Amino acid sequence: MGKTTIYKVKFYFPPPLSLLPFAWGFLCVIIEKQVEFQFAATPQFYRALFWSIMFALVGILIVFINFLIQFKFVVVAFYSKKYLKIEGMVSHLVQSETKRGQDTFDMEGTHFVIGRKWTAGLQKTKIGGGPEIKEGQYLYISYVSLQSNNIIVLIEEDGR
Repeated sequence: MGKTTIYKVKFYFPPPLSLLPFAWGFLCVIIEKQVEFQFAATPQFYRALFWSIMFALVGILIVFINFLIQFKFVVVAFYSKKYLKIEGMVSHLVQSETKRGQDTFDMEGTHFVIGRKWTAGLQKTKIGGGPEIKEGQYLYISYVSLQSNNIIVLIEEDGR
């Protein structure tokens, strides 16, 4: 029998918190239109508005750059088959007891962390709805190494 796919990376969407800079910028524009007449165009109002919009733009830029890096170096690398492969038994498995925690394990001397929210690849821990990984389980893992992080893009196991 062949290998069974447990997880395969799909298109990467940044986490919902990345919408905050967009919402902040939108609110700044709405507030400016609603309260401009009350402040009669005072310098303090425009200074606060300027810095609020600059804050929103910097946040949007950070989210956009993170998205491009994750997409280029993880998702594109996976679909163009520029990733590393490892197979072996899972060891030193530490599973999180909360949805916000991280699952960690080693395989053949390579360390993996599941649950990093701002990276593409496997983000969901077992308790958060991700795949079940067990101590001693024999797996085939494809991953991308990015800034000393091993990002899992494919997990397979024997179909036996």
